[in-house]
Amino acid sequence: MNAKIDALLEHWAPTFAHLLLHPSGRFVAFGDDKFDDMVVIGSHSIRASEPSLISHGVLSSATSEECEDLFQKTMVWTDNGTLASFNVSLSDANLIREAAKKLLATHIRFSNSPNGVTTTMFDLRRFLSDYRIARKHEVMLVKHFFQTVNPRPFDSTMLIQSFLAIKEREFSVEIAPNRIVRIKPFDGDHTYLLHDQKAIEPVMTSPSDRLGQGISLLLQPKLA
Repeated sequence: MNAKIDALLEHWAPTFAHLLLHPSGRFVAFGDDKFDDMVVIGSHSIRASEPSLISHGVLSSATSEECEDLFQKTMVWTDNGTLASFNVSLSDANLIREAAKKLLATHIRFSNSPNGVTTTMFDLRRFLSDYRIARKHEVMLVKHFFQTVNPRPFDSTMLIQSFLAIKEREFSVEIAPNRIVRIKPFDGDHTYLLHDQKAIEPVMTSPSDRLGQGISLLLQPKLA
């Protein structure tokens, strides 16, 4: 293993444990078990005569044909049109991180709204039928709004741990029709791809004279 490969592996570890190097000068880094819903695609200056896959720092037994097939399949995800796009600023990213931490959120969902894009963070575990919440934890959702120009209807949910694994704090978000979310940092030539988890938080408030006590009806999560 040469120094450039070692540096590339070190830069993307530990989130990305599998590195696919391509002679075109592009690489694809795949998340390990905890982050198997995301990949990052970028460029490298490593001399390579054929594609190869390095897994956990060790050259894998995958053939060059298998590596080429994997590379081409991944590239398809990067160019499938865009339903909506918007920017996340440093203050937005910090707000999301702080809210996710306080809420112990498991998911983050982007969806279109009349004035732009709505961001919702929630703990999906709290909507499971066998979960019984304590009164002090009844606030389940945090919403944040991004202004953008007339996005087409869309809805996309990601695992919050993967979203927060993005190193950069300022980036653009593109929602693709193939249920892939593309995240492109303002500073860098790489792109993160995150897979839609298809989860929606269902919350219905019951009209009652006890509403002042914060009584809520929580339903099973709707999986699209």
